[in-house]
Amino acid sequence: MRLVSFDPDWSPMGAAIRRAFVANGLEYRLDCQVPFSSTVCHMVSACGGIGIIYALTAQSTLTLNLSVRSIQSVPPLPLCVFHRRDKPLTARTQEVLLALKKL
Repeated sequence: MRLVSFDPDWSPMGAAIRRAFVANGLEYRLDCQVPFSSTVCHMVSACGGIGIIYALTAQSTLTLNLSVRSIQSVPPLPLCVFHRRDKPLTARTQEVLLALKKL
Protein backbone atom coordinates (compact mmCIF):
# COMPACT_ATOMS: atom_id res chain seq x y z
CA MET A 1 0.00 0.00 0.00
CA ARG A 2 1.36 3.42 -0.95
CA LEU A 3 0.41 6.19 1.48
CA VAL A 4 0.00 9.80 0.38
CA SER A 5 -0.33 12.11 3.37
CA PHE A 6 0.77 15.19 5.26
CA ASP A 7 4.18 15.70 6.88
CA PRO A 8 3.62 14.25 10.37
CA ASP A 9 6.30 16.51 11.85
CA TRP A 10 4.59 19.65 10.54
CA SER A 11 0.90 18.85 10.23
CA PRO A 12 -1.37 17.94 13.18
CA MET A 13 -3.42 15.79 10.78
CA GLY A 14 -0.27 14.03 9.58
CA ALA A 15 0.80 13.41 13.17
CA ALA A 16 -2.65 12.01 14.04
CA ILE A 17 -2.51 9.64 11.06
CA ARG A 18 0.95 8.42 12.09
CA ARG A 19 -0.22 7.89 15.70
CA ALA A 20 -3.22 5.88 14.47
CA PHE A 21 -0.97 3.60 12.42
CA VAL A 22 1.50 3.08 15.27
CA ALA A 23 -1.25 2.57 17.88
CA ASN A 24 -2.70 -0.23 15.78
CA GLY A 25 0.62 -1.95 15.13
CA LEU A 26 0.71 -0.95 11.47
CA GLU A 27 3.86 0.06 9.64
CA TYR A 28 3.80 3.78 8.94
CA ARG A 29 5.65 4.46 5.71
CA LEU A 30 4.85 7.68 3.91
CA ASP A 31 5.45 7.28 0.17
CA CYS A 32 4.43 10.78 -0.86
CA GLN A 33 4.39 13.79 1.46
CA VAL A 34 2.14 16.69 0.48
CA PRO A 35 1.16 20.01 2.05
CA PHE A 36 -2.60 20.15 1.36
CA SER A 37 -5.67 17.86 1.38
CA SER A 38 -6.46 18.65 -2.22
CA THR A 39 -2.91 17.67 -3.18
CA VAL A 40 -3.45 14.30 -1.48
CA CYS A 41 -6.49 13.77 -3.73
CA HIS A 42 -4.67 14.72 -6.92
CA MET A 43 -1.62 12.58 -6.13
CA VAL A 44 -3.73 9.50 -5.35
CA SER A 45 -5.79 10.09 -8.48
CA ALA A 46 -2.65 10.36 -10.63
CA CYS A 47 -0.36 7.80 -8.98
CA GLY A 48 -2.55 5.43 -6.97
CA GLY A 49 -2.23 4.46 -3.33
CA ILE A 50 -4.39 5.78 -0.53
CA GLY A 51 -4.77 9.11 1.17
CA ILE A 52 -6.47 10.09 4.39
CA ILE A 53 -7.99 13.56 4.31
CA TYR A 54 -10.53 15.82 5.95
CA ALA A 55 -14.18 14.98 5.25
CA LEU A 56 -14.84 18.45 3.86
CA THR A 57 -12.15 18.01 1.21
CA ALA A 58 -13.40 14.51 0.40
CA GLN A 59 -16.81 15.92 -0.44
CA SER A 60 -15.28 18.00 -3.23
CA THR A 61 -13.47 15.06 -4.90
CA LEU A 62 -16.48 13.85 -6.85
CA THR A 63 -14.97 14.99 -10.14
CA LEU A 64 -11.73 13.07 -9.54
CA ASN A 65 -11.21 9.41 -10.31
CA LEU A 66 -11.37 8.44 -6.63
CA SER A 67 -13.44 6.26 -4.37
CA VAL A 68 -14.15 7.95 -1.05
CA ARG A 69 -14.90 5.92 2.07
CA SER A 70 -15.59 7.20 5.57
CA ILE A 71 -13.53 5.87 8.45
CA GLN A 72 -15.70 5.09 11.45
CA SER A 73 -14.70 4.91 15.13
CA VAL A 74 -11.62 7.09 14.98
CA PRO A 75 -10.58 9.38 17.80
CA PRO A 76 -11.73 12.95 17.27
CA LEU A 77 -9.25 15.44 15.91
CA PRO A 78 -9.15 18.93 17.39
CA LEU A 79 -10.49 21.61 15.09
CA CYS A 80 -9.12 25.11 14.74
CA VAL A 81 -11.24 27.93 13.41
CA PHE A 82 -9.62 30.98 11.85
CA HIS A 83 -11.21 34.31 11.18
CA ARG A 84 -10.11 37.89 10.62
CA ARG A 85 -9.61 39.87 13.79
CA ASP A 86 -11.08 43.05 12.35
CA LYS A 87 -14.33 41.39 11.21
CA PRO A 88 -17.00 40.29 13.70
CA LEU A 89 -18.36 36.79 13.26
CA THR A 90 -21.76 36.61 11.62
CA ALA A 91 -24.67 35.04 13.47
CA ARG A 92 -24.57 32.06 11.06
CA THR A 93 -20.87 31.53 11.73
CA GLN A 94 -21.49 31.60 15.47
CA GLU A 95 -24.26 28.98 15.02
CA VAL A 96 -21.87 26.70 13.13
CA LEU A 97 -19.18 27.09 15.81
CA LEU A 98 -21.69 26.31 18.54
CA ALA A 99 -22.83 23.18 16.66
CA LEU A 100 -19.21 22.05 16.27
CA LYS A 101 -18.55 22.54 19.98
CA LYS A 102 -21.55 20.33 20.82
CA LEU A 103 -20.10 17.49 18.74
